[in-house]
Parts: sequence; structure tokens; C-alpha cells
Amino acid sequence: MLRLSKIYAACAPDTEDAHLGIIQNVYYDRGALTIEALKAFAPDLRLTKEQTADPAVQARFNARETSLAKFRLPLDRRYFEAAVYFVRLQPELAVKLAMTDKRLAAVRRLEAAIVNRGRICVGNARKVYFDGIQFRFYIADAVYRWAVAAKNVDTLIPTQ
Repeated sequence: MLRLSKIYAACAPDTEDAHLGIIQNVYYDRGALTIEALKAFAPDLRLTKEQTADPAVQARFNARETSLAKFRLPLDRRYFEAAVYFVRLQPELAVKLAMTDKRLAAVRRLEAAIVNRGRICVGNARKVYFDGIQFRFYIADAVYRWAVAAKNVDTLIPTQ
């Protein structure tokens, strides 16, 4: 995703981003691309608690993500780890959030439901504040990666 962002930096809506370094928008670009990939290549995706609790699926997930985690910046890694945990506990809601085209109010309800039902992921905090767009993008990233592990494939994108 970073490579795509750099290649198309001139297309960034804010030319300052293109000149100062596209890094700040990479997370949003990656999230938007992940959501579009899910919608295009796995429109009927189902991910269940049975799958995310399956030791074989968890082992495949961990084998892949442990090696990739070293490429993440520390804050990115912490956000992603929280998203992974939320998706593991609430996969059905996470898929709905990643795939939804509903209005913002419906999106916010899905986000709240995921956080409320997964409080253990945030140390049982009573109040949790987050950027909703960023939250959705990280959830979509984790959904994609759990789906790859559940299906035991390298990618959801079909090979040509």
C-alpha cells in the first residue's frame, strides 16, 4: 500500500501531502483499499467466532502476522493488535463494519457494539475514544487477515 501511495502521490487531494511525505495518509489509503478489496473479491464474506477460535486458524493467522508485524511502526502495531482482538471476539460485527455502505449513524452503532462487546480488548475501560474512520480501517485490515487465515489462502484476490 505504501508503494501505491508513493507512486500516486501526485493524485493526493492535498498537494502538501505529496510534498511532505505521504506517510501520514498511508494508513487511510491502506484502509480504503482493504475495504474495496473485501467488497470486490469477497462480497459474501462470512467470518465466525468458531473460525477465529479455531486453533488451526489462529496458528495460520499468527504465523503470517508475526513475521509481518516487524514492518509496522509501534503505534500502528498497537492499533492493529487491538483490531485483531476485536475481530477475534466479534467477527460477524467486524465484517458488517468493514463491508457496510450504511449511513454514519449505523456505522457508529456497529463500532460501539464491537467495542462494548469486546471491552476486554481495551482493559475493560469504561470510556473508549477513537477516530471512527481509523477504527473501521484497522478492523477491515484485521478482517481481511483473519479471512485469509480462515480460508487457508495467501490472499482473497484471485490470481489471473
